[in-house]
Amino acid sequence: MVAAPERVRWREMFEIALQGKRAYVNPFREVKVAARFISPAGRQVRVPGFYDGNSIWRIRASLDEIGIWRYEARSSDPSMEQRAGFIECVDSENKGFVRPHPDNPYAFAYEDGTPFFHMGDTSYNLVILDRETQRLPYLERRQAQGFSLIRFMLYHDPEHAWPFGGTPEDPDLDRLNVHHFRHIDGIMDDLLAHGMCAELILEQFYNGVMCRPELWTPERERAWLDYVVARYAAYSNLAYWTLANEYETYPDGMYRFDYPEDVEWAERTARYVRRIDPYHHPIAVHPDRSDPMVGRLFGPGREFDIVMRQTKGKRYDVGGYDDGSGAGVENNVLQDRCYNKPVVVAEFGYEYNGYTTRGCNISTDLLRRQAWRIVMGGGHFSAGFRSTVYNFPEEIEFDIANNGGQAADQLAYLQAFMTAGAYWQLHPAPSRVTPPHLCLADEGREYVCFLPDPIPLRLDLKGVSGRFSVTWLNPITGEKHRGADCEAGGELTLASPFTPESVVRLRALGLGDDHGH
Repeated sequence: MVAAPERVRWREMFEIALQGKRAYVNPFREVKVAARFISPAGRQVRVPGFYDGNSIWRIRASLDEIGIWRYEARSSDPSMEQRAGFIECVDSENKGFVRPHPDNPYAFAYEDGTPFFHMGDTSYNLVILDRETQRLPYLERRQAQGFSLIRFMLYHDPEHAWPFGGTPEDPDLDRLNVHHFRHIDGIMDDLLAHGMCAELILEQFYNGVMCRPELWTPERERAWLDYVVARYAAYSNLAYWTLANEYETYPDGMYRFDYPEDVEWAERTARYVRRIDPYHHPIAVHPDRSDPMVGRLFGPGREFDIVMRQTKGKRYDVGGYDDGSGAGVENNVLQDRCYNKPVVVAEFGYEYNGYTTRGCNISTDLLRRQAWRIVMGGGHFSAGFRSTVYNFPEEIEFDIANNGGQAADQLAYLQAFMTAGAYWQLHPAPSRVTPPHLCLADEGREYVCFLPDPIPLRLDLKGVSGRFSVTWLNPITGEKHRGADCEAGGELTLASPFTPESVVRLRALGLGDDHGH
């Protein structure tokens, strides 16, 4: 009698466990496991596995074709348990992995076509938060505010979270701490339960062993990447891999740009991750430098799917933190919209918490203004709030409210306003407005304009016909105001009901009122 096939939902994780039958000196290095999956259409996918302690190796797969799959799981040790069988992949409500949008290469979408609004938050030390008192309340708050992604490091603070064998003082880099990675499994599960994706930062060269080239050899780096990719690639809420934060600190933790060595490392590592990832998640690398060379280095080639930036707009110091208009950050995004890839600004200053002077701290107003400018430039952003970025745990108290800061709530207004329209179809249209105003357009259908000051908006709709609804947003309070409908065909002058800044959407009548996506 043939056993009925196991069932798994489309793009939900399917796990195979293989039991070892003998002891190994180093199971992380001595044994390799992998499975071959054959789709209903005959396509073959090889999925690597990883060691998870207690003589158990796991293979995690994510199936993308409805129907009956065959699989064979094998080990390099013939004495180990082997597995083979059938899986029935059935339909699900899962939206699939995040990819560049098929109809707009500068936007994101899930595999099922659902648009993905990239509004990220940064919590480098997410791995050291207490689950009940810190992590879950934090995720609940960010979910309620509309954040879709959290960027965090697999390894940031060696004193509080150690991913290797041995200790930080006496490391064994040829073994891994499976308890550390089981903890990260729990983080991925919690993110998924809160409807959020992860940007996993694979390496960091700030401190610890990865910035010691005599210890962090190419062989050990590849073994680390093999393990991490095998363990996390099948999570449906993995948005993309980021190779390293401020990659110019490679290989010794020093802030300097070594050309071409740093670039060669990034490209080489990206190619390796792409080769070992069965699902070809998008890949990015985070820079320290903000000059135009960043896009020119990583935009044209095939190694990277995302142009990632650290960039800042116009600002000035006000004593411990910066304030300003943020003007210019949109231009940095615009200049990188020539590579047919999404542009993500992953660092542009962290909302000041009132006491921490280390790092780049900015006012609530500057964070909000820069976020709007990034969006108006056709880009995406990951923000940060000093007391939840939490990269200096020795001097920062983790605080979801960031000592009363309002920027996260103001970004919630941005997210709600943008996702009420067809944001994935919008493109920068600077010629439609007069500076300092900024404009996004889905020509003839929808226009979104950011007014950084109270000057009336002059919107040039020559060549456009029809009547448009007008909806205003106060980006500080979230208040909305419905203006009078207007007729296109010429230059419109619209005075905002809000000060000192505002946002307005014009939508062609017949497309309906603001709606969610």
